[in-house]
Amino acid sequence: MRNRHPISYNRVFYAAGAMLWLFTALLGGSSLSAQQGKATKVKVMPATTSMIEITGEALATTRAFESLSITSNVTETIAAFHFEEGQLVQKGQRLLSFTQDEEKAQQDAIEADLREHRREVKRLQRLVEKGAAAQSQLDARLTDLARAEAVLREVQAKISDRTIVAPFDGVVGIRNYSVGALVRPGDEITTLDAIQVMKVDMTVPATYLPMLKAGLAFTATSDVFGDRVFTGKITHIGTRINEVTRSLRVRGELPNTDLVLKPGLFLNVIIVTETRQGILVPEIAVIFRGDKQFLYTVDENNKVLLRPVELGARQDGQVEIRKGLAVGEKVLVEGVVKVTAGQTVDPMGVETSSERDRDKS
Repeated sequence: MRNRHPISYNRVFYAAGAMLWLFTALLGGSSLSAQQGKATKVKVMPATTSMIEITGEALATTRAFESLSITSNVTETIAAFHFEEGQLVQKGQRLLSFTQDEEKAQQDAIEADLREHRREVKRLQRLVEKGAAAQSQLDARLTDLARAEAVLREVQAKISDRTIVAPFDGVVGIRNYSVGALVRPGDEITTLDAIQVMKVDMTVPATYLPMLKAGLAFTATSDVFGDRVFTGKITHIGTRINEVTRSLRVRGELPNTDLVLKPGLFLNVIIVTETRQGILVPEIAVIFRGDKQFLYTVDENNKVLLRPVELGARQDGQVEIRKGLAVGEKVLVEGVVKVTAGQTVDPMGVETSSERDRDKS
């Protein structure tokens, strides 16, 4: 006996498949909609002012503040040294003596004659006052006294030439002779350098000329001292520009209280030509399109805005914004490639450099 309403298994199978597809599509669509409605997470930081240093680079060489070669004015043997090599000596301090026995003997004889002349002058002065001696006798003795005093000064000058003293405070170098050595005029016995403050001679590109002036600060480093930084000030600006290199000679001064710097040392110098307040943002936040620059900012509704800006100086991975950004505006600093203008985002704040410095202190 046949059923009146036979079941079509094919129809049941297709109907079940259609319902399963519809259910899956609905679930997928709702999930996709949820993902599309979820705001992109980005990191922002408020625009704040910071100290900006405009700098220029130069090459430099150190010079002693005062420098002197110690030489002899006479042909004589060295009697004694009164310093140690590398010693810091004071102005007027005796450095060395030459043999001066003959001159000392002459000085003793002349001083004896002077004592006799002075006694005779006093005796004649009393006699002239009493009328017991002629004025001409007194005048002759006074002439003898003046002549002896002149001879004494001459001998004392010879003795002075045979004693060398420091003309300024400084460090004595390595001596080239020993006691008993015969030296002649012009022979360098040792050196004297004032290095408590160093002169720094820089070669600066002429393009820096409008910004250079006495009193500007500079920092200097040398491969010899690794990361150590020395700080000084410019004292003089050269008056001539080299026609070949188009560079200018500039001189500065560098404190050297521990005497580690020596004359002739090569330095890399950074001159601070200007210091000002300005807005700094990370360089990675800047968008370059052709010859124009932009920033993404986030408004109070978390909406992304594309802002044309004008850049200024660069400093430690940051760039100055001269125009187009106000203090307090939120700048998108991470997630720049994930957003477009007009998009709504989920902003998270990042710590600024000033906040980090405050936390460290």
